[in-house]
Amino acid sequence: MSTKQPRFIGEELGVRYYLGLSGAEPGYFGSVVESGSHQNSLRMILDGLIDAAALDSTVLEAEIVQNPSIAGKLRTIAALGPSPAPPWVVHRSVSNTVRRDLRRRFLAMHRKENGRKILDNAAILRFAAVSDRNYDLIREMDSIAAGVKW
Repeated sequence: MSTKQPRFIGEELGVRYYLGLSGAEPGYFGSVVESGSHQNSLRMILDGLIDAAALDSTVLEAEIVQNPSIAGKLRTIAALGPSPAPPWVVHRSVSNTVRRDLRRRFLAMHRKENGRKILDNAAILRFAAVSDRNYDLIREMDSIAAGVKW
């Protein structure tokens, strides 16, 4: 990376929140672009197209498992979080009966062999029931991050 301001990927809430808490000035990054996905951001870092990106730790871990050689090409600047995982949602048109059944099945799948295999393949221990208040931290982060301009 040169002495110019870093090129950064993303409109990542966690990064804007972190910068808001640290008092970073507008223009902290020389430029900010959207990659479309965490995987694309990672590829852009590895290809030298950008200097930094906010990557979901789960995505990064999975990519390193598939290609261990990339681990030595990356440096963690900061680990942000923890924050709640994104919720799994269904469209409003899905009936209450189907929604309840899906919820029940997801919450119980770690108890059955075939469910554990699926979860293991996705590096997920189990699903947990949450409520809206579990996302209060995200709302607080958004409130602070809203004042951070790239």
